[in-house]
Amino acid sequence: MTFMNPWLLLGAFGIGLPILAHLLNRYQVKRTDRSAWLRGAFEDLGLSAAVCIVPVTGGPENLAITSLELVSGVLRKGTVARYRASVRNCGAGVVANVRVNGLVNNITVDTKTIGAIAAGASESVSLFVPFQNPGAVRITARLDDDALPVDNSRRAVAVIRDRVSVLCVGGGRVAPARRSDSSLRLRSALRKAACPVGRGEVMRVRKRK
Repeated sequence: MTFMNPWLLLGAFGIGLPILAHLLNRYQVKRTDRSAWLRGAFEDLGLSAAVCIVPVTGGPENLAITSLELVSGVLRKGTVARYRASVRNCGAGVVANVRVNGLVNNITVDTKTIGAIAAGASESVSLFVPFQNPGAVRITARLDDDALPVDNSRRAVAVIRDRVSVLCVGGGRVAPARRSDSSLRLRSALRKAACPVGRGEVMRVRKRK
């Protein structure tokens, strides 16, 4: 019967024991200190960025408005602007008849319905927003309530002007009658354009030599 050298056994044991202790230590950290590790990781992240933890209840189905932007129109009293709202289906199934409401200062001014949104896909709708008074207004695109209400709306701020001023600069002398005709033609052209002036102020000045 052959026996191994006891010094070799002792050396192998001396090498393997620290490795075994390290593995057991890592295993215990994973089991007992996972929450402490996560808490420390979020604290470190909070030093360089804003961190917000949102608890989500219910199933995985969720709709979110991902953007709200001005597409066309003039931010002026008495006009209507078109905003585009994008809705994303973050769930695993198709969602039908998605209603999107457009609000101005919490008053509903337009409502659109999306027929269906596939899982993981996004669809857009146009919301037409009228401006009745000058000043700053809050524009909101909002979905019906679901399990995660924090992403059901998007907001934008618009500053509505009472009128638009147009400055026409030209050279040379212009007779009063021709100047009046030029101003009238300019005002008429702006009224018929895609971005109407309406209550506008048209001035003409001579170019300095």
